Amino acid sequence: AVQRSGMPMETTDEVSRTDTKPGAPPAVWAGTTYFAEGLPYSLVHQLAAQQYLTAVGLAPELVGLASLLHVPWLLKFIWAPVVDGTSTAKRWMVGALVLLAACAGGMAFAAAELGSSAVMWVLVVTAFVAATSDIAIDGYYIRSLDQPKQTALSGVRIGAFRLAMLFGSGALVTLAGLTSFS
Repeated sequence: AVQRSGMPMETTDEVSRTDTKPGAPPAVWAGTTYFAEGLPYSLVHQLAAQQYLTAVGLAPELVGLASLLHVPWLLKFIWAPVVDGTSTAKRWMVGALVLLAACAGGMAFAAAELGSSAVMWVLVVTAFVAATSDIAIDGYYIRSLDQPKQTALSGVRIGAFRLAMLFGSGALVTLAGLTSFS
């Protein structure tokens, strides 16, 4: 099979041999990967952009500009062919998750030591890395499961993503409030 980019596309059998752990139930990895997709989105859009920037007293106009952090998700189609055409989806996912962990640490450091403009720069980087992670996760899901299994696990995907958003806007905001944003 060939993708639109002209690169050979992995077949489901190839992905199963190289990217999935034998015996891993699809509902488990679909749930965990889509939770991992939703949490950075929540961190960027809910926790950091809305809660943190408001808590440190930025003007509403500047907080409103944080909505531009949606742009990487809107434009991910531009670099999706690179992600789809190089390496494996699993490698992209793992790499992106490692970078997202570094971004989370960078956000914490920037918030504590450098101020809100540094936090905004870390958020921009985080948004691009998270959008790249989304590409890899979606590609992995599509290549690893046939259409009936994708349909059957649709609720798991959406539910895991929403749980991550609730966790980010609930538990993490509570934790941040208890430990102080400022």
